[in-house]
Amino acid sequence: MRREYPEQPVLCVAAVVFDPQDRLLLVRRAKEPSLGAWSIPGGAVELGETLREATVREVMEETGVQADPVELITFVERIVRADGEMPQFHYVIAEFLCRWKSGVPSPSDDVDRAFWAPMSDLSKYTLPKVTQEIIHKGWLVYHEKPTSRIMPGSQW
Repeated sequence: MRREYPEQPVLCVAAVVFDPQDRLLLVRRAKEPSLGAWSIPGGAVELGETLREATVREVMEETGVQADPVELITFVERIVRADGEMPQFHYVIAEFLCRWKSGVPSPSDDVDRAFWAPMSDLSKYTLPKVTQEIIHKGWLVYHEKPTSRIMPGSQW
């Protein structure tokens, strides 16, 4: 499936990953459509993959960190239009809260920076408002008492 000028939206995942020191895993994008932008790790879901599996794979591919998806935070859409009309990019993104399992962040070909950022330092990075809101929601859920929930991708 083409990502640029797609025939239909591309399903993606993104991960709000916290480590035991309450730091957030941040990346800086090395490719369009967000070249040079600060973000959280994520990417496209592959055929036959659950959303949970895609989240684990994308975090590992982009940062070398093993993450454990805890809960779906929300879905967001990202539509970038070329020439004012035609969608150049159209992503539907499942945003997951994750806990760190293992690994030290190191960038891949999709990102040129990957590191743990203290929550108190997030204002130093230009993050889109929607990403800030998702991180905040994830932070609140991360500090709640655990409850039993059905995760997307659960097998029936």
